[in-house]
Amino acid sequence: RSARAMDLANAVWALAKAELQDEETLAAIAAESVAKASKFQAIDFCKCAWSFATLSSSQPPLFAVLADEARIKSAEFSHRDLVGFVWAFAKISLKTSHLEGLVKLGAREQVRHFKAQDFANLLWSFAKLEMAPAGVSGALYAGANARLRDFSPQHLSSTAWALAKLGGEAEHLKRLATFAERRASEFSPQGLSNTVWALATAMVFDDRLLHAFTKEANNKLLEFSSQELANFAWAIAGLESDIQPRRLLQRMVQLCAASVAE
Repeated sequence: RSARAMDLANAVWALAKAELQDEETLAAIAAESVAKASKFQAIDFCKCAWSFATLSSSQPPLFAVLADEARIKSAEFSHRDLVGFVWAFAKISLKTSHLEGLVKLGAREQVRHFKAQDFANLLWSFAKLEMAPAGVSGALYAGANARLRDFSPQHLSSTAWALAKLGGEAEHLKRLATFAERRASEFSPQGLSNTVWALATAMVFDDRLLHAFTKEANNKLLEFSSQELANFAWAIAGLESDIQPRRLLQRMVQLCAASVAE
């Protein structure tokens, strides 16, 4: 029981990086971390939360204490620490009032330092946790909107999904669709599916993107999972665009049905 707070964070981080799911060791580190959370520095909070979330080991008592202590030390968090910490809670779908307090205190100060990945990851985390802190979400929408040219296809897709889930302004999604259409060939099946799902959910119409995405979906059709097929087909049909690729939709439904039957 002589381990320092930093040692605990480093130990669980090593387990996560090595993908070692040792529940007995994780439980012991979690218990000791609860006792020493007040001695954690910002990087320790982030490492500890990220590691347990990456290993899908939620440890609710630990995360509750981490959120409480982190809120007290919010001024010590860098923008990367903040984003990584909130992402960990989203990964295990655990929302606490103290976490929202940390975001309100930290994000408004740190948003000016955010890179494209930070905007995408924090917006995804907000959507996953169904959290839209007053005074923060608007700044994130505006910041992401101004940096869309720096977003990767994965970031564009996850941000589109997040904006639709959070009920963000349609204008943000319309601008995002412009950048997504230009890089359609780089999108994975999941990215194609999530993006058109977001447009359909928010009722944002963009025929150029739909043309580019249906072409890519046709090229990558056999790589889609059943859920991706269903979501893509639902979105295309629901948008009621002039672009209605009937053969593609029919093939998607057939593949989805075959997958379910298996």
